[in-house]
Amino acid sequence: MDAIALDIRTMAIMAALTSVLQAVALTTLWRAAPQAPGPREWALGGIMLALGMLSISFRNLVPDWASVIVANVLIVAAHAAYLAGINSHQNQRPDTRVIAGSILATVGLFLWFTYYENNVSARIIVISAVLVLLSATAAIRLSRPVRDRKPSAAWLVVVMLGAHAAFHLVRGLYTFILDRRISDFMQASIVHGAAFADIVIFSFVAGLGFSIMTVARTNERLADELASRTTLLSIIAHDIRSPFTALIGMTTLVSTSLEKGDVQEARILTGKVSRAAMSTLNLLEDLLIWSRAEFTAATRNASQIALQDLVEKKVHLFEEQILQKRIDVRMTLNHPTVCQYADELEMLVRNLLSNAIKFCPPDGEISIVTSSTDAGAMIEISNTVAATQRATSSVVKRRGEAPSGETVGTAGEIGMGIGLDLCRRLCSKAGHNLTIRADAKDTFTASLSVRELAA
Repeated sequence: MDAIALDIRTMAIMAALTSVLQAVALTTLWRAAPQAPGPREWALGGIMLALGMLSISFRNLVPDWASVIVANVLIVAAHAAYLAGINSHQNQRPDTRVIAGSILATVGLFLWFTYYENNVSARIIVISAVLVLLSATAAIRLSRPVRDRKPSAAWLVVVMLGAHAAFHLVRGLYTFILDRRISDFMQASIVHGAAFADIVIFSFVAGLGFSIMTVARTNERLADELASRTTLLSIIAHDIRSPFTALIGMTTLVSTSLEKGDVQEARILTGKVSRAAMSTLNLLEDLLIWSRAEFTAATRNASQIALQDLVEKKVHLFEEQILQKRIDVRMTLNHPTVCQYADELEMLVRNLLSNAIKFCPPDGEISIVTSSTDAGAMIEISNTVAATQRATSSVVKRRGEAPSGETVGTAGEIGMGIGLDLCRRLCSKAGHNLTIRADAKDTFTASLSVRELAA
């Protein structure tokens, strides 16, 4: 028996040392990429797994509360942290019930089967069942989004988690069916020695897989930031420069008209200058809002926004254009508030309403409807489209994917579609959904699904 005990304890020490190495690697990863989603939880899990395995390696040398209860609770908590890190990495809601239930069940059942009814087999079955639940859940959560991505180390972790869950399922069933006479853990059958070998493999593969996943995600983020900066520079170089060039040209024409004494022409040109300046200012505001959302990592505070007040404010902003085109604006505002960033939501609504006014014909109609959804709120802005404008309006449907040039509204409004392009990018960044579709023969609808944030 001494030889078996030595082998089991040696395996426990090897598993503990491997877990320590994993903890060091994941902690280093977290410090190297503190903003990346996942490494913080994985580092915490690595530390708890190392502490748990170290406690188990001293079984029969330290009190049972340390080598049995605390050790196994730490191992379960480590797997829960791995699951939480995967939730964070995949931008998923945390599996709070699974995590909390697993930890609480382990604490309660281990206390019962240690002090009230000392049953080693029952404890092995409990820890095996809990690890099956956590590992299988983590594998499922990690596998879902990966299907839509390029092959990566995520699949390595998915396979490892699946194998880890399968091993503990077999271990638990074996203990329940064939090995119910276990009385001393350090003299257990070889399957329990294999459990330590499983931890050694698990620690190595998890550390490697999580590290590669984090590096890949960091590279994706850097590539996105580079593309965003390139887009920003392109907009500044072309789409901001063009309006200012036009403004300079129009002010020259105003000066020439005044010199000739043509006050009427000067008045018309002054109105065009004013509208062009306002359009350029709105574009600058959009750029600032988008840049802040894209490049600023600082924590921001969301607030409750009354959609009725927001929509009415934006309609009032475009009151002059609405009156000039004699547009009938109808509002059905059913959702009272939504928790969001005020500047971003105002930018989105302003651009969608501006786009609807631009392509709505004189004496046309614009409908604004707000409603609640499971995720937050829905804002729909529809506008009628004249038959002669359908070809032009079809450009709106593609807007946001890649601005392809100048577009002209029903009253000669000129734009580049950059504002809507920024809206599409902002929605993608913030988790909203923006679609623009042709609902009927003469109607286009922009649907903005707004994601609710925590206050």
